[in-house]
Amino acid sequence: MSLTAAIVTLGCRLNQADSALLTGRLRRMNIRPVAYTPAGADIILINSCAVTATAARKSRQTVRQFRSRHPGAILVLTGCAADVDRTAVGEIAGIDLILTNEEKKNLEEKLGALLRLRGKDSELPAEKSPEAPPPPKEKNLFAERVFSEYPYKSRANLKVQEGCNNFCSYCIVPYARGRERSRDFQETMDDFKRLLDAGFREIALTGINICAYSCEGRRLPDLLEKLLTVPGDYRLRLGSTEPGEILMRVIDLMAEADGRICEFLHPSLQHGSDTILKAMNRHYLTGQYREFVNYAREKVPRIHIGTDLIIGFPGETEELFEESFAFVRSIGFSNMHLFPFSPRKGTRAAEMGPGISGDLVEKRLTRLHALAEEMAERYRKTLIGSMQTVIPEKCGDDSGTGWSGSYVRTRVQRRGLRPGELVRTRITGMDESGLLLGE
Repeated sequence: MSLTAAIVTLGCRLNQADSALLTGRLRRMNIRPVAYTPAGADIILINSCAVTATAARKSRQTVRQFRSRHPGAILVLTGCAADVDRTAVGEIAGIDLILTNEEKKNLEEKLGALLRLRGKDSELPAEKSPEAPPPPKEKNLFAERVFSEYPYKSRANLKVQEGCNNFCSYCIVPYARGRERSRDFQETMDDFKRLLDAGFREIALTGINICAYSCEGRRLPDLLEKLLTVPGDYRLRLGSTEPGEILMRVIDLMAEADGRICEFLHPSLQHGSDTILKAMNRHYLTGQYREFVNYAREKVPRIHIGTDLIIGFPGETEELFEESFAFVRSIGFSNMHLFPFSPRKGTRAAEMGPGISGDLVEKRLTRLHALAEEMAERYRKTLIGSMQTVIPEKCGDDSGTGWSGSYVRTRVQRRGLRPGELVRTRITGMDESGLLLGE
């Protein structure tokens, strides 16, 4: 009987995409991927997050918990904690193998060697000398040399980009993920087609900033155009983006795609004050961000625009917070992810002096949460009367509930719905909880 492996994924969509690639590598080793249960597995692989100090601490806690629960399992740690918190995680007893983000590509070689050393190699393929990958055709390209597998999901993420060159003052990602790199165009197309053949009807393009995609002269809009030529009943969703000329071109495509590119974008703002944006080393100011939003709504009137916001960044005076609050309210986001500032060792912001007191940050968060809910409800109401595509995830006898293309939870009234199918839906109303109702 083959060995089993459970992958525990912490953090972002890109980590989810990496876990799907790790699943493909495990399968190629004749190791059977399984969903994690309390019974455990022969191998437990933790794909960690370390974007904030809190996330890094949670990753270390997770490692300790799984080591304690499953003393007989082989424990593998990979992800961002393996890059930027290597010393801290290295002090945790009982980790059998640590792989950095870049070393994920070497899982078969590294894990295979460990299994052979421990005499657990009876089901592994015959050992082969590792083949050197072909040299990249262009600087800053990469290939995974494996396809994504999502055995337990109704929607899939497709990794197209990696790394970041922005070096925002609060962010550890460039140190954890390296500089911007783009996935080989043909491999991206092939992986996409495999996911469609596997039955996925929503595929989200993921990366640190997919607007940085660049392969042999092809940018993100060119990739999207080519993906849309693949026949099939599916929709594309866009992951992390940044405002700029490339995103404007993407919006033009979205406006013409008749829902095949989800009417959803999540470009991070981080703060609504130019003073703080400059301190953060963000690469746009509020005027440019507003220009992007206005353009997007002109082209795609019901577009869902979400964002991220950091509260309590060093230097955020009451005046600057009110300036940010007013800007956010004027934009009218469809959703916001709100984060209290967390000083991350190794970043410039961690050396910027004392932050804002915890009590004050909580008060500001409370106000923003209330504003976020008010704006989200207002946005959901704008969708009543519109046509949406919905992918049900839970289905009963006469209805199914899932996510619309505009990324709002929706219940579709129809008999015979199946999880994972793409359903054209007219939105007829909204219940008290904010759930859209459609038929």
